[in-house]
Amino acid sequence: MKAVLEFVGYFRMKTGCGFLEAEFKDEDVTILDLIVQAEEILSARDFKVLSGMKLKDGVLLFIRNENGGLKRIFKLSTALREIGEHVIMANLMGGG
Repeated sequence: MKAVLEFVGYFRMKTGCGFLEAEFKDEDVTILDLIVQAEEILSARDFKVLSGMKLKDGVLLFIRNENGGLKRIFKLSTALREIGEHVIMANLMGGG
């Protein structure tokens, strides 16, 4: 299975790329598995978004809706096959 982690905003600048593609042999891969692999691949860029088995504060995950827009993902245990193998990572932004 191929999975994509797309980076937006700060994470795009931090990683130096727009996305990361990861290959998995197991079909029961979770969002957490994808993020762990991304941290390993991007370790030279000091890419750390996990604190233990949870996302650090300010890290947000989304998937694209079929009809447009984004839907936020809260559970890292969600299987990638359930959401289409494409996850978007963005940072929390202030504004007004």
